[in-house]
Amino acid sequence: MSFKPFNPNAKLRITRQNLPHWRQDGTTYFVTSRLADSLPKYIADDWRGKRDEWLAQHGATCVDDLAEELRLDYQRLFTDKFHDLIDAGHGECFLARRD
Repeated sequence: MSFKPFNPNAKLRITRQNLPHWRQDGTTYFVTSRLADSLPKYIADDWRGKRDEWLAQHGATCVDDLAEELRLDYQRLFTDKFHDLIDAGHGECFLARRD
C-alpha cells in the first residue's frame, strides 16, 4: 500500500463526536496530539469566538451545517489558523526538548 495524502479539493466528510473526524476515501491517516499549554486560553477563546461568529453569519452552528462550498473557506479561516496557532511555540514546548 502506498501513501496517499489528504486532497483538499476531493470530497470530504466531517463528522463530530468529541473531536471533528475527517473522512476521505483512500487517504492515509495519522494522529496529532498536543500538550494542554500549547495554546493559551485567551488565544483559544479568541479563536472560538471568531469561529462561532463566522458560523452564525453563515447560518451554521458547526462545520457539518455548512454548504460544501463554504467548507473550504472554513478550513482556510479556522482549521488552518488553529494549526498555525498551536504551532506558534506557546507554553513549555516539552516535546521539543531533547531530554
